[in-house]
Amino acid sequence: MSVILWGYQQVQQKLIDLWKADPSLSEPGKVKKYCFGRPVSLSEYPLIYVQFLGGPLPEQEGSVRKEVHVFDFEAVVADRHPDEDVSEKAVEDFAESMQMVVRGDRSLGGLVDSAFVVDVARGELRLLDYSLHAVKVVVRCRKIA
Repeated sequence: MSVILWGYQQVQQKLIDLWKADPSLSEPGKVKKYCFGRPVSLSEYPLIYVQFLGGPLPEQEGSVRKEVHVFDFEAVVADRHPDEDVSEKAVEDFAESMQMVVRGDRSLGGLVDSAFVVDVARGELRLLDYSLHAVKVVVRCRKIA
């Protein structure tokens, strides 16, 4: 296995599992679908998908020659509703909860040495009978191996 891909699938799944376990995201009426990677079709809302974005080649650290792996994950939460205020507020609340979960477990259950949010971006699309809102949360992970 290539060193650049060190454990990324485990980390990607861990992010999904942590968000699924959070009551503010998982209670009835909250996020309905979680996807490992970008879904082919967006059919259920609200949803969260997480995909591996990659990262730079590992760097050597110190005299012990440990490799430092840094990799990013894009997590997108999306919702649609006829009332644009409803979907916009929902995704902003979900994105805030997602960030709080990462802040609460910076090692992601011991899989990484640190995890933190490095970017948050919002988007919207207005269609004939509903408004689709999304928030992208980019999580950067660092692992010394």
